[in-house]
Amino acid sequence: MRKLKAGLFTVILFVGINLSAENPISFGIKGGANLSNLSGEWIKDSKTKLGFNLGLTVDVPISSLPLYIATGVEYTTKGCVGKEVLGTKPSVNLGYIQVPVHIGYKISLTDLTSIKLHAGPYAAYGVNGKAKSSLAGVEISVDAFDDEMFKKMDFGAGIGASIGFGSLEVGLGWDFGFTNIVDVDRDAVKPQNAYLTLGYKF
Repeated sequence: MRKLKAGLFTVILFVGINLSAENPISFGIKGGANLSNLSGEWIKDSKTKLGFNLGLTVDVPISSLPLYIATGVEYTTKGCVGKEVLGTKPSVNLGYIQVPVHIGYKISLTDLTSIKLHAGPYAAYGVNGKAKSSLAGVEISVDAFDDEMFKKMDFGAGIGASIGFGSLEVGLGWDFGFTNIVDVDRDAVKPQNAYLTLGYKF
C-alpha cells in the first residue's frame, strides 16, 4: 500500500512539474479605473462613481489546454453618488480587499499577442468606507463600515476580457454582487462595478 501511494505521488509530481514547465504560473501587477454603482430601491436614481483598483494577479494553468485559473488580490473601490436633495449630493465610498477566482481561456493570435476571456466568483472584505452628505452647508461624514451602515463581506461574480501585447495586458470587465450589503432585508442593495485595467506580467 505504501509503495502504491509513493508511486502515485511520484506520477502526480512528475506530471505537475511537466505541466508547470510547459505552462508556467505567471504573476503580474495591475491598476486602473472603476465605474461603480449600487442597485436597489433604497438608493434608486443613484449615479455611477469614479474609483480605482490596484492589485497583484496570478494565472495558474490547469492543463495543457489554453485554460487557466485567474486569481490574485486587489484593492478596489465601490459606491455611488446619490440623487441631489436640497442642493447636496450624498455619496458612498467603499474600499474592499477582493479576491477573484475566475476560469479563463486564452486565445493566442501571434507569439506576442493574445486574447483572454474569464469569468467566475469573487469574495471581498470591506476595509474602509465613508458615507458623505451635507446639511445646511455643514458636511456630514460617517464611517460606512464601523457605524454598521454597510456589511463588510461581499460575494459576487465577474466577467472580463483582456488583450495582451508581450508583457503588457489591457483588461475590461464587470463585477456584480449577489449579497445584500446593508441591514435592510426588505430592500437589498448590491454593488456593481465596471473596470478598465492596465497590467504587466513578469
